[in-house]
Amino acid sequence: MKKTKTFSITGMKCDHCRTNVDNALRNLDGVCHVEVSLAHKSVTVEYDESVVSPAQIKEAVGNVGPYEMTL
Repeated sequence: MKKTKTFSITGMKCDHCRTNVDNALRNLDGVCHVEVSLAHKSVTVEYDESVVSPAQIKEAVGNVGPYEMTL
């Protein structure tokens, strides 16, 4: 089942950071759509909850830089 959720992210400071987060999530199995907002320091993710969990999404973001995502 698809679910859409918005998460807060700290540590994003520039377009390069935004791109890192965007790419990390787009390459994650089960993620259908990603919208990263540098201005709001957030990411909205549409994902298949039978394939990927919020914890896995958070881990993927943390693996690409000094970013901390709030679940």
